[in-house]
Amino acid sequence: MIPRKIFLLMLAFAAVVLLLCMMQEANAAAVPEYASARRDSWFLRYRIWTALHYGLGLLSVVLSVVSVAHKGASKTVKATLSLSAAVAAAVLTFLNPSPNAKAFHRAWHELDSAILSYQESPTPKTEDLLDAIKRGERSLREAGIV
Repeated sequence: MIPRKIFLLMLAFAAVVLLLCMMQEANAAAVPEYASARRDSWFLRYRIWTALHYGLGLLSVVLSVVSVAHKGASKTVKATLSLSAAVAAAVLTFLNPSPNAKAFHRAWHELDSAILSYQESPTPKTEDLLDAIKRGERSLREAGIV
């Protein structure tokens, strides 16, 4: 059983922490929806391209190793595993997800930094967010994505 004084101190501490969090949220400027949605979209696309890069790469390696290492498998199973590994490697090569992931990460990072500055600024300017979006789109265009 927790003594009453300790319980009251813990309750007071929790109330102060909650109040500080609420004050911080009240001080942060509300981010326009267009900037927030664009940042989230670019981050999601970065994660998808990264998952494709690692997923297809690991899949092709694992299928190759299993097709060679599995001694008891029939020739048909080994051929199927080898062909699957080749298809995964071909798709990985065709999609080339790494540069796309890097470009979306660069664009997301640019906009995310601008949003953090916008939220912390005493005089936030939406022009700064629009400039960050333009720089992010330029980076995607240079990578051949947009």
